[in-house]
Amino acid sequence: MESDPFIKGDLGFAQFYHDNLIEISAAAGRELIYHAELAGKTSIVEVGSGTGYLTKLIYDVMDENATIVSGDPSESMRQVASNYFKSCNLSMDKITHKSIDAQAIDSPDSSFDAYFATFIMCHVPDSQKMMQEAFRVLKPKGVLLLADWDETASHDFFEIPGKIYGHPHNHGHHHGSSEDGEKKEGHHHHDHHDKDKKDHHGHGHGEEKKEGHGHHHHNNKEGGAARLVATPEFMRNGLLEVGFKRVFSWKRPVFFNSHDEHKIAKLLEEESKRMGDTNFPKDEEKQKELFEQLLAAVKEKLESGTLLGGTAVLTLAVKE
Repeated sequence: MESDPFIKGDLGFAQFYHDNLIEISAAAGRELIYHAELAGKTSIVEVGSGTGYLTKLIYDVMDENATIVSGDPSESMRQVASNYFKSCNLSMDKITHKSIDAQAIDSPDSSFDAYFATFIMCHVPDSQKMMQEAFRVLKPKGVLLLADWDETASHDFFEIPGKIYGHPHNHGHHHGSSEDGEKKEGHHHHDHHDKDKKDHHGHGHGEEKKEGHGHHHHNNKEGGAARLVATPEFMRNGLLEVGFKRVFSWKRPVFFNSHDEHKIAKLLEEESKRMGDTNFPKDEEKQKELFEQLLAAVKEKLESGTLLGGTAVLTLAVKE
């Protein structure tokens, strides 16, 4: 956690994230809002709200008399969010914006009709505590909506720079393989009306197998805490265990929706330098040469509509 830029990053990183990365995950957030059916839900909480993009999307569709508590542990993220809310002329009478610890939410039991958390669980040390807190603060019949990255699935954020710059021998990033080296299936969109939904609809939490929970970790290269790698199985089993009765979880490929190939190529270049997970060259001429290759690869993917930002695991659960 200490080295996690999403928690400890400076204002520059938070603004960079808001300006360049937020749209990659926004499609998953929009899908969760659709499934939340917010009509009639007057008290909403968003945990790990980052720079406020999803908060604004929720604000735009929630009932006129609804309120939302939006919070993030990062001061820099909250500052960017505050500026964003002002620029959008949002009524702060309807938004409580503050620091929120996903593992210990400062709200009474049964406070909210809906709970959102997108791409935050992978940054939380104890995901079970986060799930327990979500269950605690939701009202009966309240809905929980989660999204997180399936980091066992390959994606172009990693694959394209890796092909051009090459990866260090031990980069510690799992893409398309499990920790035991077995190849994983990537990019499959499991519709929530399929077998997963039928198998888990209405099941009590004692009816699930608990061994492993489908829960994978990898260690970040800075030596920080192991990060969760979400799977539908982990989400279902964990949420059933803490008390949710109906849990649906499915995968969704998330594609870049921008057509500015130069901006995306610069983004991938900057990420490669920042993350240190490629053999990024020090020589400036070589950097320019490889950037042109990066730009061409991005353009080709964009033109075919296949530039994959990642595979999200989306989850809907109901407290009864």
